[in-house]
Amino acid sequence: MRSAEVQAVYVIDDDASIRRSLNRLLTSSNWTVRTFDSGEAFLAELGELSLGCLIVDVELKGMSGLDLVRQ
Repeated sequence: MRSAEVQAVYVIDDDASIRRSLNRLLTSSNWTVRTFDSGEAFLAELGELSLGCLIVDVELKGMSGLDLVRQ
């Protein structure tokens, strides 16, 4: 069951094929999806994003997924 508050799913992964696959899967289930190739790219747009759920690769290049979630 989907919470009425969650408006989007944000996928943060440095692997383009993973981003594409998750985007297709989630979009086919009627989720609004945005993908980002780094934690830094996600944080740069954070102020413009609606409430959502994160799917984060733990081993990102640059800022790790754990560091991103901590922020």
